[in-house]
Parts: sequence; structure tokens; C-alpha cells
Amino acid sequence: IISWLLDSDTRKRAYYFVAFWLIATSLIPFSDMVLNDVTGCEVKTALDLTMFGGYSGYMVIGYLIGRISITRTTQWTAVIFLVIGILGTIMGTSILSSKSGALVEYFYGNTTPNIFVASVGGFLLLRQLGHLVGNSGIAAPVLTKLSGMSLGVYLVHPVILDLIRSGYFTGSLAALYRTTPFSIPIVALVAFTFSCGISFAIMQ
Repeated sequence: IISWLLDSDTRKRAYYFVAFWLIATSLIPFSDMVLNDVTGCEVKTALDLTMFGGYSGYMVIGYLIGRISITRTTQWTAVIFLVIGILGTIMGTSILSSKSGALVEYFYGNTTPNIFVASVGGFLLLRQLGHLVGNSGIAAPVLTKLSGMSLGVYLVHPVILDLIRSGYFTGSLAALYRTTPFSIPIVALVAFTFSCGISFAIMQ
């Protein structure tokens, strides 16, 4: 189905699909959440667009973004998108958590509007960064190797995060995971390193 969507010179089908996917997986659940919060009643949209659900939209968006020419305007747009998405995550999580008295992770969801906007901006910036670094000639072989392991890293990393969270590696690292802002880059580095190692081993 996705191949059929992309089999067009104008790519109109792909843009239509992304629009419906965004409405079905992001905007409708977001509006339901806002209405639930405002009215205090359980609100659920009856329109069923589950055929546009899941992460398939990101695949099509990646295809479309991969064919956009990176200009200075595009770069600044990407930065603005990324900043808006990150700030939306922070502010939305703060508001919902303050109201409930506990951490509410709704805005951490992979298909929420804020994450969608941040993802588009982030991917555009990574494209530009990859172009700059890749043309240097030094990092190109390393980036090529890491790119080939990306699916394996994606599939393995939740297991590594669970092991860190449970204290399997070291108790101090598990405590760091829960208590300090420094845990984010440290845990990310540890998870990435182990995931790359496992992915590399599987590929051999």
C-alpha cells in the first residue's frame, strides 16, 4: 500500500495519506484529551480512522522529507519546528502533571502533535548534518556503518533501557536513571553503545 502511495510523480497520494494519518493518530486523540480535561467528562470521537494508525505515517513523511531541498529557509524552519515541539512537550507535561499531582506522560507519546512537529524538524536538521559530515570524507564510512545498524539499534534499545532501569548493569546507574538530570545523556550513551554492539554482532 505504501509503495502505491509513493508511486506518483506528484506524490499527492502520499501527502493525502500523511494528512489523514496526522488527523487519525494525532489530532483526534489530542482533541479528545483536551475535551476530557476541559469538560471533565469522558469524550471519545466516534470517527474510526484506525486504518491510518500506527507509525506508517512517519515512514511516508520520511520519504517526502528526504526529497526536500535543504535551503537556509528550510534549516530555520526545522529549528523552529524542533524548538516548538520540545517546548510543547515540556509545557504540556508540566500542565497535565500539575493538575493530576503525578507525572503524566501523554506528551511523550510518539504520535502526539508536539512530537510530530519535533520529529519533522529533527529529521530535517539531521539530513543537513549528515550532508555536511558525509562530505567531509572522514566520517562518511562511520556514518554508513551506523546507518546500516539503525534498525537493529531501534529494536534492541528498549531491552537495554529496561536492564538499566532494573539495575542489571550497576545499581548506581539505575539510581542515576531515576534521580539526576545527568542521567539522560549518560543513559542514552550507554544504551546506544550496547545496542550498537548487539546490532553489529547480529549483522556479522
